[in-house]
Amino acid sequence: MASTIRTILVPVDGSKHAAAAARYADSLARKINARVELLHAFPESPRALMERLGNTTEQALAGPLSSDAFSGIRKESASRAFSNARSLLPEGAVSMEEVIVDGEPAEALAEHAKKVDSPIIIMGRRGLGRVREFLVGSVSEGVILRATCPVTVISDDDVVATSAYIVPVDGSKSALVAVRHAAGLASATGASIHLLHVFPNTPREIPGVGGSMAELAGVGPFADESFAELGRESAERAFKQARKEIDDDSIEVVDVRRGGDPATAINAYSREMGEAEIVMGRRGLSRLEAFVMGSVSRRVVHGAFCPVTVLH
Repeated sequence: MASTIRTILVPVDGSKHAAAAARYADSLARKINARVELLHAFPESPRALMERLGNTTEQALAGPLSSDAFSGIRKESASRAFSNARSLLPEGAVSMEEVIVDGEPAEALAEHAKKVDSPIIIMGRRGLGRVREFLVGSVSEGVILRATCPVTVISDDDVVATSAYIVPVDGSKSALVAVRHAAGLASATGASIHLLHVFPNTPREIPGVGGSMAELAGVGPFADESFAELGRESAERAFKQARKEIDDDSIEVVDVRRGGDPATAINAYSREMGEAEIVMGRRGLSRLEAFVMGSVSRRVVHGAFCPVTVLH
């Protein structure tokens, strides 16, 4: 199963985390034969720039930048970001096109991704602070929410020597999309795939249970033993569905079960593995199993020490 990624998009802002994303993109591009674009997001007008920098609308209108001054700031900002990313690339890095996108960063980056062939966005988990954080930094979450393509988030201090792709599975469509994506990468890189199913150890560990277990699960009250059996059945079902999506017998696939809080369990397993990456869907199943994926992806991204790829 070959990877379907054809274009790697890397937002850069001059931060070390954006540079780390560019290095990761270079490595991945070699393995899957994809083209790379370095993207620099910048406000679309002098007024928008002034407002982004913290001025009120009234202040921006009272002292607007000239077109020449705005153009100069735009070019300087982009040049600095592109140069910094390139300066930290290994010798002989793949060719990377430089593109400036206009507008609110998360929206502009997500929209640009729709215009290119089979993209993935690889970006820093954090960017520069205060005045310039809008260029990448805190917008990673916004990009994940808006983009229809895979988004990989990485930090400068992440472990990126990938020997395995960890894919949390719960039987949802989103999780199966993640499995297919991981399979394409594993075929190209020779890495294994670890299917990770997280289920609470007891009914009391389910976040926000509130009502009775009967109402929550649609069955009678649970004893711990019967609840454990439910977890085993859920895992077997999720693993079976996921394995059907991996159409490559050469890929080593490992089934892993964990209990407790999902985000904590996912990040803990990635630390246990060491040289691994997390590939996960953004949405999961509803009701009893919703906690396995869904909003958990946000917590995984913020707490991970390895690259995390999120798919819709």
